[in-house]
This record gives sequence, structure tokens and C-alpha cells, in this order.
Amino acid sequence: MSIFSKSEAPKAKYEVQILSAFNEPAAIFLKNGELKLANPEWRISLKDGKFERIFDRLGTNDAIFRLGKALRQLRPLAEQLHDYVIQVTPIGNASLVRCLSADTPPKKTIADNTESEKLAPVPLSHVADVQVEKLAEIPALSRANLASLIAGAPIGIARLNKRNIKEATIIGTNPAFVRISGIDSGGEIKNLVKAADEHLLDKLQIGEDAPLEVAMRLNPKTICETWLLEDGEQGSAILLIDITERLEMKQRLAHANKMEEIGRLTSGVAHELNNTLGAILLNAESLLQRHPVGDPDYTQLQEIRNTTGRSGNLVQSLLAFSRKQTLRREVLDIGDVLGEFSFLMHRVLDERVNLDIHHGRELPQVLADKQQIETMIMNLVTNARDAVLSNPQGRGFVRVRTRRAKKADVLASLRTESSVEVPDVEFCEISVTDNGTGMSEEVATKIFEPFYTTKETGKGTGIGMASVYGIVKQTGGFITIDTQEGGGTTFCVFLPAADAAVIAEANADIAAAIAAKPTKKRANNLSGQGRILLVEDEKGLRTITAQILKQRGYEVLEAGDGEEGLEMLEAEPNSFDLLISDVVMPIMDGTTMLKQAKPYLGNARVIFMSGYAEQDFSEILEQDRAISFLPKPFELVQLAELVKAELGNG
Repeated sequence: MSIFSKSEAPKAKYEVQILSAFNEPAAIFLKNGELKLANPEWRISLKDGKFERIFDRLGTNDAIFRLGKALRQLRPLAEQLHDYVIQVTPIGNASLVRCLSADTPPKKTIADNTESEKLAPVPLSHVADVQVEKLAEIPALSRANLASLIAGAPIGIARLNKRNIKEATIIGTNPAFVRISGIDSGGEIKNLVKAADEHLLDKLQIGEDAPLEVAMRLNPKTICETWLLEDGEQGSAILLIDITERLEMKQRLAHANKMEEIGRLTSGVAHELNNTLGAILLNAESLLQRHPVGDPDYTQLQEIRNTTGRSGNLVQSLLAFSRKQTLRREVLDIGDVLGEFSFLMHRVLDERVNLDIHHGRELPQVLADKQQIETMIMNLVTNARDAVLSNPQGRGFVRVRTRRAKKADVLASLRTESSVEVPDVEFCEISVTDNGTGMSEEVATKIFEPFYTTKETGKGTGIGMASVYGIVKQTGGFITIDTQEGGGTTFCVFLPAADAAVIAEANADIAAAIAAKPTKKRANNLSGQGRILLVEDEKGLRTITAQILKQRGYEVLEAGDGEEGLEMLEAEPNSFDLLISDVVMPIMDGTTMLKQAKPYLGNARVIFMSGYAEQDFSEILEQDRAISFLPKPFELVQLAELVKAELGNG
């Protein structure tokens, strides 16, 4: 294919003259569908190859087939492919193919145009009126116009004196080529890539279907797609398309997908752990009732209970990372949160670490879970403390800053504008800076992955920073990291500001919740009466839960999954006072069972229990039937109190 053909053959000159007349992509195809010549616009917008292959991504097979048939039969045709109109016009034993915008305004035919109008595209309605003979009379695009076109192109273009790429010298460049590669006229093309990659230039050939990806020697962070084209009979032209940003976006997308997959896996693991921990916790509490203070086994049983509680906290961190943690959103002033929380931060810091907290002015309010925000800040401060104590001096500072931020501040911190969608709202920025050991680029890219830690065995769980990431994402915010080995680290968290309507709605919800659930004294007697169907696939948890409820006077029937539960409800319709069911189960889950069981439930109340977040089932919980939610792992008292309240025995 030629882009700068200098052939003096009359026919070739005639064809080049035709192509130069058009501002839109235009090319000449042979009867067999092979691409013969194309103008620069075509070369920039479309690819090389057979006619059908070029357009296979733009339209239906039928339209492409009709266009290809017209091209081979040398007859005019126009078809709309996606957002374009492809126009085929016979020229001798070949065909002129133009790619027009579908909304091209009507124009006169080329034959009737004035001299200044002869560059306008021919409209679809006038295809049949084109007088091909008149095309030869169109003046060729001037050298000045062509030079202006090349100079303003966003892709790098350089003319070479030879086609042997390793021996070629650059004889002309456009500004984009110099900006991308750092090489100007007179330079050798072998200096385009770093010495270790010079062998890649052997793969750069004229007519290749795919470009060569290379890193620039003088701008090593710049990656380009590289093409080699004909330029006259002896020379060649090289095109550079900077794809650095595209590759970065691809990497970010791959990273986001990986984090999403890890989140799903983590969420499933957390759910299973919650089932196991729930069984351990209920058994421990049941044994504690029979082995009170003073019993030889009391201390060990209490340690089991406490250890289970700490394990439950780790599971909550996993759920925070996977964004499956139950949220209790409220309108927060981050300055107030930090003020109330600062004494705890001082307590976790070593005397060798100086804590400096600076509150910004007029911080916007945010809608978030207060406990989660406190957990996020504590994890960031703890991580900063450990980094400071690991530096050679063994001492340093941790600075916590807040300020009002805008979209531009978020984008600047993210260092990208196209790969991340940032809403045009105000943000509350929380930054945590330390002068610790800093991180390598490899460590920084993995810092938010669960179970990843650089600390010694036994000194870190790898959950803290993962939970920070999940909390920020679940709150709708952004988190960035700026670090350098030996130079300290800064984490910046941007939480979106809540607008006035959201603040008013949140305050109204809180008031309604307080009114709907007035404070009650804890019941001393947790026994009751009623017939309960318990549906839970985890046998250990199901057994101890049923045992605890039976000990408190309830009649309990057990089912191992939703399908078995539904069969029991069908067999004894309207005979149960309460249905307690897990949500996520094999064969049939709790929500499906509930939908199918409605005709058999009568006035029975429903309690869903799950290790997942309550808001994951918000649609179900808001349906016509009053459904309560019991998060796993739950304590014996929590279970007994909720059952007693649901059955109205309090």
C-alpha cells in the first residue's frame, strides 16, 4: 500500500489525484477486492487487507456481501454500515470506495460543483449521478495542504530514505513523531527502540496486517504501535501511534477485574467462615451457661468465645474488602469523626511516632458508615506507624490531613482522566502521610489485595489495607497511593459529598428508624412458645441453633436446604408461626423458597440469616411481608431476643 506515492505513471497519477480530492477516507480497490491505493485519512482510520476484512466490524454480513459483489461487478452501490455510508463507484477496471458519515448533508454532484466545492463528499442520494470522468478534472491536493495535514496529525509520521529499516535514515518528520520518539530528521531509525529490542525491527515489514509494539529508546515509558509503509519506489514511511495510555487503561481494567474476582472469592469464603464461626460461638455460649464463673472449664470456654469474636472481626474485614459488609449510613462530618477518634489513634501509635492532625475548613458532609470510616482511618494510621518504625531512624511522623476537594483534585491524584469515571461533585479528602520506608512499585500495586503483607510472619494478617479499599469503594469514593522506596508514603481517600437532598433523606430515615424501634430493656426471660421451621444447609450451625430454641420452649423442625423446607411447608400449610432461613444455600436458596412458599406460610413471620450484607437482600426485605434480618455469626442472646420479639412473646 502507498501513502506517499511518487510514481509518474499517468494512470497512477490520475488515481492519486482522485484520492487527494477527498477529505474523508477514500481508497481504490481492484476487482478481486485487494486494496490498491488509499489516502492518508483512510490509512489513519481503517486497516489494510481484503475489502470484506476491512469492514467486517462495521456492519452485517449481508451489507458487506452486497458491497463486495458490487465492487467485483464494477457497479455503483452505497450501503449504511453502523454510523457510516460506504459508497462504491466504478473507475475503469477498479472501484473508488469512500467512507462517509451517515449524517453527511446533501451536496451537488461533483460534475456540477464549483471549484471550491469539489472536495465535498458525494451524498448517498446522488451516487447514481456521479460522472466519473469529471473526477480527473479535480485539482490535486496541494503540497502545502498535505504538509499541513501531516504536521497536525496526532500520530507520528517519518519518511525514510530506504526500505531496509536498520539501514534507513530519517529524511523528514512531523511534530508528533519528534514528540513521541525524541528523534528528528537525520537520525537513524535503529535508535527508535532500546538496544535490547533492536531485533524487533526485523519484524517491521511493509504490508503487515498487524503493527509492531515497541518501547521508545529516548522515552522508555512510551509504547507505540509501529507500521511501515511504502513511500515512492525506494523509500518508506514509518507511523507511530502512541498506545501508552490505552495499555495503562487495559492494565487498570485487568487489575479492577482481578480485584472484583478476588472480592467474589473472598465474599464466598467469608460466608462459609461465618457459618463455621456461628456454630462455634453458639456452642461455646451454650456450654458457658452450664459452666459458669468458678467452673474449671470456664476460662477455656471463655477464651474460645473471645477467639471466635476476633475471628469474626477478621471476617468482617474480608466482607469490607468484597463490599458485602452491612452498612449503616449516616451523614458525617469527617472533622468531628477525627476529633472524637483522635485519642484512639494516639493510643495505637508508639511514642517514637509523632501524630499530627490538621482539619481542613468547610469540609463537606459525607454519607457513610461511621464505624467503617473509623476502621479505615485506624488501618491507614496503623500501617503508617509500622512503616515509620521500620525506617533506619526508627522514628518519624504520621500526618492526617482533611480538606475540601473537587473532581480535578481526584483526577490529579489518580493521574488519569480517561480510565476512571469521577463524578463532578465535591469531595472530602482524607490523606495519611508518613516518612517511613515507602514501597516499591510492585508492592504498591498489590497493597490492597487481601492476605498480601510485607510484614514478618505473625505480625500482619494482610487484611487491613484490603478492608480500607473495600470500605472506600463501598462508600462510593476513591483511594490513591503516592510512594517511593525510602521516601515515605501518602494515601489519599476521596469521599463524595452528600447533597442537601441526600442529607435530608438520611436524617428523615434515621428519625423514622428511631421512632419505629423505641429503646427497650433487654428481656430477662428469653423463653417462649411457637412452632418454628429452621432452614440451614450448615449442619453444625443448624443443630446448635435448633437445640438452643428447643431449650427455650419452642417446637423446632429442621430442613437442610430450601427445597426440603418448601416440601415441609407444603406438607403442613399454615402450621408454622416462624420461618428462620439461611439465604445462600445449594439446590434452592432462601429467597426462592420464600417466593414459592407464600401460599403455605399463612401469618408466619420470617427471619433471614446470612453472612452477607443486609443490603444485598434489601429488595426482598422491603416486600409486603415483614422480614427480619439476623447477620452471622450471631450470639445466643441475639437469636433468642429476635425470635421472642417476632413471635410476640415479650
